[in-house]
Amino acid sequence: MLIWTLAASILAAAPPWQNIRSCADASKAMTLPALRAQAALGDLEAACALGVRYSEKEGALRDFVKAREWLLQAANGGNAEAQRRLGQIYDFLDPSSRDSVQALAWYEKAADQGDPVALYNLSQRFRSGDGVPQNLSTRAVLLKHAAESGLAPAQSDLARAYYDGQGVDRSLSLAARWYEKAASQGYVEAQFNLGVTYAKGDGIPKDCDKAVFWYRKAAAQDYASALFNLGGMNHDGDCIPENLEAARRYWIQAAEAGHAGACNNLGNMYSKAEGVPRDETEANRWYLKAAEGGDGNARSTIGFRFMNGIGVPFDYAKAVTFSRLAADAGEPAAMVNLGWMYYSGHGVPQNGKLALDWTLKAAERGDASAGQAQFNLGVYYRDGINGIPRDYSLAYVWFTRAGLSGMTQGQNRADIVEGLMDPQELARARKTLGLDGSP
Repeated sequence: MLIWTLAASILAAAPPWQNIRSCADASKAMTLPALRAQAALGDLEAACALGVRYSEKEGALRDFVKAREWLLQAANGGNAEAQRRLGQIYDFLDPSSRDSVQALAWYEKAADQGDPVALYNLSQRFRSGDGVPQNLSTRAVLLKHAAESGLAPAQSDLARAYYDGQGVDRSLSLAARWYEKAASQGYVEAQFNLGVTYAKGDGIPKDCDKAVFWYRKAAAQDYASALFNLGGMNHDGDCIPENLEAARRYWIQAAEAGHAGACNNLGNMYSKAEGVPRDETEANRWYLKAAEGGDGNARSTIGFRFMNGIGVPFDYAKAVTFSRLAADAGEPAAMVNLGWMYYSGHGVPQNGKLALDWTLKAAERGDASAGQAQFNLGVYYRDGINGIPRDYSLAYVWFTRAGLSGMTQGQNRADIVEGLMDPQELARARKTLGLDGSP
């Protein structure tokens, strides 16, 4: 129930890290007339501060034309922060003046002077290939310079680069070291990833206490994945004593933060009476929230519940809708259910070909749903209706496979079908199953 995938960067637009704000500090410390007077005397920091003031004002008071005018004065005078902020205006702050070429040029000027945010923004471009050839090695070099300047997002991204081996030799120990630096600055993504690293023992000794510590740090900032993992640890008794009530509270917080998987887990708790009274209505409320949030497992579950009227009225149209969404996303149980609805004509016109197609996909997955898929295929080929040709040999094969997957009923049906088969059909089926002694 835990998330073992590290979080990706949340700074796609690369806004400045809030600790680096010298021009912004000057902007707040002086009045507009005082800043203009200083800027008129050639004070580059004052000109930069004016640019910040106009770019950060709210609503109608925001004026990017004046912001660019003052930042350009400071940038042409060599102020690195003004150069970087001018790049940000052209990059993403002002959609009406977006100019990737200008943004890149100003980022490069600021980066040449060691501005850490400009270095970071350039690294993002070399990752995506935006305006420059994609080059992960160059990206890593830029990240390292920015990270060594103390920029937390750069430290976190550099850690991920070491973890994945993108542009650098893979090093889990260096990944952990850089995550620690960013996490210690309060950077929530790094706090979560450091928690994952300690929980898994990636590059550092596994340490449950530190995993919980960093998850809680991230959870205190309402980081949904950290809340989700803490819920899972309390639910499973992993690293900490089992506490179903704590699990429920964490998952509710994660759900409120938009985590669909947490909604699904809450549905499971109410459906299975885990620490709460069984309440199928409440379970379905959470499953629906999870399904609407894109959780494939929940879509499969709520589709099955509409198909069988579990805590909700029978509604085959909704069952088809949710099962198809889940099946398209690769959920085997939903494939089985969708196949059955095409076979039976519930919620959709009967279609034997689609029934076989979806059920075969589930059977080939080889997971917990495979046995039911194999059994259903046995039924479809045994009965031979809805456009599916009757084939006792294939029915025997699929019933037998269902039995081998642990469905006693499957082997029983195979024995019954065997009595309907002629010797040639049985020989063909046993050969398909590899039971005839042939190589």
